[in-house]
Amino acid sequence: MQNLYGKVLYSASDLVNYLECEHLTSLELINLETPLPRTKDGEEAKLIQAKGYVHEARYVEFLKSHYSSFIDIAASGGTLEEKVSATVRAMQKGVDVI
Repeated sequence: MQNLYGKVLYSASDLVNYLECEHLTSLELINLETPLPRTKDGEEAKLIQAKGYVHEARYVEFLKSHYSSFIDIAASGGTLEEKVSATVRAMQKGVDVI
């Protein structure tokens, strides 16, 4: 979730988080206006995060090996507007996995 040009933009993760816990969404909206204090990640959180990155990398490799076309828009960099345009172009081209 981010505030861009006075509008709140929601990610797919934000929508899933809302379905799991409406209170979390309320806190995230408050955090956009007034950042809430956060605790530092402990060793357990860092380990879980590292394992998550490994899982994501393996899943990307799985997708690349099982589909004829794959594009990672986030990896291309650029502004949000450029990423949106790249996503639309990929959809128009019929890319299997975006």
